[in-house]
Amino acid sequence: MTCVLAHSARPQVRLLDGTSTRVPDSFVHHTAGVDAASAPDVGATVPGGSALPDIIVGSARGLEAWSRDGTGKRLISAGLSRSPRWLDESSLVVVASRNQKNPEILAGGATLERVFLVDGSRKRIATLPRFVCKLKPDAANAADPSTMALQSADDFIIDVDKRRACMTLMDRNVDMVSLWLDIRIDLVTGRIQRWLAMGGESCVPSTGVKVIKADETSGPRCTNASERPSRDSTPSRFELTESGILKERGPAGARILRVLGYGANSGFDESPSGRWTVLRGDVEEGDYIHARLLLLDRNKGELFRIAESRSWPPPLLPKGKHGLPQIETPVDTIDVVGESDVRWLGSSAESELLVVDSLVVKPGHFAFTVDGEIAR
Repeated sequence: MTCVLAHSARPQVRLLDGTSTRVPDSFVHHTAGVDAASAPDVGATVPGGSALPDIIVGSARGLEAWSRDGTGKRLISAGLSRSPRWLDESSLVVVASRNQKNPEILAGGATLERVFLVDGSRKRIATLPRFVCKLKPDAANAADPSTMALQSADDFIIDVDKRRACMTLMDRNVDMVSLWLDIRIDLVTGRIQRWLAMGGESCVPSTGVKVIKADETSGPRCTNASERPSRDSTPSRFELTESGILKERGPAGARILRVLGYGANSGFDESPSGRWTVLRGDVEEGDYIHARLLLLDRNKGELFRIAESRSWPPPLLPKGKHGLPQIETPVDTIDVVGESDVRWLGSSAESELLVVDSLVVKPGHFAFTVDGEIAR
């Protein structure tokens, strides 16, 4: 559930166990381990918006609330808080690995904990057992189960309606994977089921892990709740064609410039207001698939690079005296891989933010980096 904490008038929320509660006013100023006088206001005013909720960030330090302009943060709950996922308006699920040195590695086991925003308290939901896979004598590939981890944000999903979590652990990214472990966690009972979907031909997994055969599938799938924010459907003034030409909307619209190799992924890369679109291009393929990102202002017909800065960069200027001006590529802008977390937060021009892994972008204003993973 892609969202940020709402804090208007103490909303009543339905909890996982079927009970109800209200988020008290005290959460606005009091969090675990933080003095109220030193804590930034949850509803601080930021450029481009009024009082808006904070961004929730998880890391090895704990679960934190970051202001939407990146100028302040405060601790909600200390302790390992990797891969934070919203459970309801008042709590999140976090992952705490047993591997203290490399907390992203989950092969040695981990706990799933529910963190309550009201006071920072934690409740253990389930314990992931250690995963081992003993190589068979005739194994052709020496896969390393000790590196099993979440490789992308989509590898950990909370299905709120079904009250379960789905995890996929792999030894490497999806293009290089040798071991693929699917996990289902009942968020009410803590029951865990595990299936080895890839790698069973080369190793014998831990007790309780079922090896999937060619005609079988792993357990039930999980569905993200409202992962994609709603968008304004009002037509913009400018559009980018499939051939990379920026033009005024309509069959007879004037052509402005060309940016070869860049395009949008259908409607998913459009901002909630409909003004901004993420363009991907300059693709390079290897062990990881790399691409670069640009932002298109569809109201003004301008293209912008994406980089951390407290000020917004000038638009990219095309070059060429003859024919249609063209943006020179490759563009000096942010680089992402196929597993990168690229998504929009918010529901309007006032609240929309672009997330690119740990980079938070307020289009037209600034971009800053958080030290951790932004809650999904």
